[in-house]
Amino acid sequence: MTRPDHDPAPGSGPIPDRDARSDRGPKMPSEADAAGLASRPILVTRTDLLEAEPLPPLKSPRERMLRALVIVVVFGVLGFLGGRDTWWLIFAGVVVWGIYCASVWWDARAFVQAKGRTLAVRNHLRMHEIDAADVAGVRYQFNGRRPDFTVQTRQGKSIWVPCSRLERGHSTLFAWVGWFAPTAELDQKSQRYFDHLVAEKLI
Repeated sequence: MTRPDHDPAPGSGPIPDRDARSDRGPKMPSEADAAGLASRPILVTRTDLLEAEPLPPLKSPRERMLRALVIVVVFGVLGFLGGRDTWWLIFAGVVVWGIYCASVWWDARAFVQAKGRTLAVRNHLRMHEIDAADVAGVRYQFNGRRPDFTVQTRQGKSIWVPCSRLERGHSTLFAWVGWFAPTAELDQKSQRYFDHLVAEKLI
C-alpha cells in the first residue's frame, strides 16, 4: 500500500454545493449519471479540501537546491585539502548541480488547486481547468512510492494530475472527485487508494 497524504485536522467552513453549476455552464451529466449521483453515498467528509489555496510543494525547491550546492562545495573543499587538482571536479559538480536545479524547477511547476466544481491543474507546461461534470474516470499512474493519477474527461482527454509532488495532492484530488464527480469510474488501484484515504479519514 502506498503511503497517502497526512493532512491536518479537518477545518470548518461552508460545505460546497455539489449540484451548483459553474459560471462557464459546464456540460450536464446524462440521466444515468444523475441517477448514480443521487443514489451513490458520498464518503467525503473533508470538505475543507474542496475550496483551498494552491497546494504547496512536497519539498521546498530552494532547500533542495541549496542542499545539493552544499554537497558540491564540500566535495570541492575536501579535494582541495587532499592536495588534488579539483578544478575539473568542481566544474563537473557545478554542471551536475545545474542539471539538478533544472529538474527541481521542472517539478516545482506542478500545480493543483480545488476551486469548487473546478480543479485547476498544471502538469509542467500547460494549465488545465477540469470541470466536475466532464470527469469520466480516474486512472492510476505508477510513480514509485507516491503514485500520480490521470483524470479522463468525457471529451476523451487524459489529464495527468501531479499529486505526488504536492502536499495533500492525493487527498485533494480524491476528495474533489468523491464529492463533485462520485459517478466517475475508478480503476482498481485508484479505487483501492480512494478507499484507503476514506478509511484513514484523510478525505
